[in-house]
Amino acid sequence: MGSGVWGGEAALYSANQEHGQVVCKLIQQTLGKVVNRLYFLDDAIAQMPKTTLTEMFPNINTDEMLKWYNENPKRGFPTELALSMTYWRKSSPRPSSGINPDRDGCGLLWCSPAVPFEGQHVRKAVKIIEETTNAYFFEPNIGLNCITERNINITAAIVYDRQVSGEDERALACYEDMRCRLIHAGYFPYRLSTHSMQALPPAQDDYNQFLNKLKQVLDPNNILAPGRY
Repeated sequence: MGSGVWGGEAALYSANQEHGQVVCKLIQQTLGKVVNRLYFLDDAIAQMPKTTLTEMFPNINTDEMLKWYNENPKRGFPTELALSMTYWRKSSPRPSSGINPDRDGCGLLWCSPAVPFEGQHVRKAVKIIEETTNAYFFEPNIGLNCITERNINITAAIVYDRQVSGEDERALACYEDMRCRLIHAGYFPYRLSTHSMQALPPAQDDYNQFLNKLKQVLDPNNILAPGRY
């Protein structure tokens, strides 16, 4: 909705309206000091006349804002909005309907490290991702998913055009370089792409042995996801 380099969103689920208002006030007191803009949306605001919304949210496309709110998956509405990013590197316009990244030759790889919820670690991991993508002539596309008070899962997307010769190889090389640099810095992926299931270093404890024994009991014929992780 805005034009900043970084943007964030969160869904607030509260027991009642009064509880929600208190939490909103706490968020305003905390985040309002460190961000350029902070907006709250709910059903009451979304149903206001467009002229009122324009006055409340200057410099924002209110039509896009309402579309984002009314079709937000955090409110239980499935959406194809995120699929649009897969067309970032395509020279042809994104289809207005019938989005199909596979059919249209869109390339996408995720490198997803888990980092401590501390500024120094986030900055270090983001710097590695930015340096690596720039070195391979891709644009940094980074999301910070605040999972718990201790952990942030970073999603770094390598978006490319599969119909351009050599792009598959360059994107894979970027992914491998990025993953290795992040692991060397201590930031291990919380999930892996299907082509790199065996890429993690050997575990240094008995956790994997325990999981293997548990899987053998529950899945003796090795039907579920053989060879994964």
